[in-house]
Amino acid sequence: MERATKTLTVETYSFESRLPPHVATTWIEGVELEVRKSMLVGAVEGDGALFVFDFGAVVCVGVERARVDSLVDGIFRRLSREPHPPLRENFALEIDPSVAGPRVSFDRVVLPALTPLDLECVATVLAQSVTIDYFTEDLESTLGRVQEIAELIAKKGRLGHSRGYLAKFVAGSIASQVEMIHSIALLDKPDFTWEDEGAERLYDILRHHLEIQERHRALQIKLTTIRESLSQFLEMNTARRALLLETTVVLLILFEIVMGLFEAFGHG
Repeated sequence: MERATKTLTVETYSFESRLPPHVATTWIEGVELEVRKSMLVGAVEGDGALFVFDFGAVVCVGVERARVDSLVDGIFRRLSREPHPPLRENFALEIDPSVAGPRVSFDRVVLPALTPLDLECVATVLAQSVTIDYFTEDLESTLGRVQEIAELIAKKGRLGHSRGYLAKFVAGSIASQVEMIHSIALLDKPDFTWEDEGAERLYDILRHHLEIQERHRALQIKLTTIRESLSQFLEMNTARRALLLETTVVLLILFEIVMGLFEAFGHG
């Protein structure tokens, strides 16, 4: 008798903040969680599974919509520095015993069977994918502001914003980039790929089809562009302040000379 296929909905979420396992475990109610070095793993009602990754991603597999909302909202409420709600993406995980091996398309992965290690592998790569998308959106926004400042400089020949505005923009951008760099560093190959050949093969297939490496490199290019632009803005601001200081000193010297001449002629 031919076994029927089964499809599970995979919902992925990405936050700007990191989610340390020993802290995040206190935010999740009604789920028995296994705390690992860089993630949480838990079984949800029925066949559902929950993965919470330290680099700021949450993956729910086969979990009812209302339960997903409750879990994600519970985490989001406890993150004070989030600039906006988490980025959400959907994927399908299909179990089809008739296929010989993993098949991946733009919106689903098809497996002949599903082991706990396969499930973790799928969750890990999808978490990496949504994290890259989240940071890409944030960097596009920052690049837009960088372009506005650059166009204003090209038009006026000087920085058009106050030092306070520039300082806040630079500080905010640096803080976001530090968070990104910490998170991106955790997109390395997980330990389970060294322990199971099948899991490693599935991991590599998923990473290839979702273009993780290419998107990662594009993200790094955007980070480099922003860092260089911010450095140039700061140099221009420092040069402007130095010129203002030099001008002030020159004016004070001229004032002293004029006052000296005035006194000399006055006494004469």
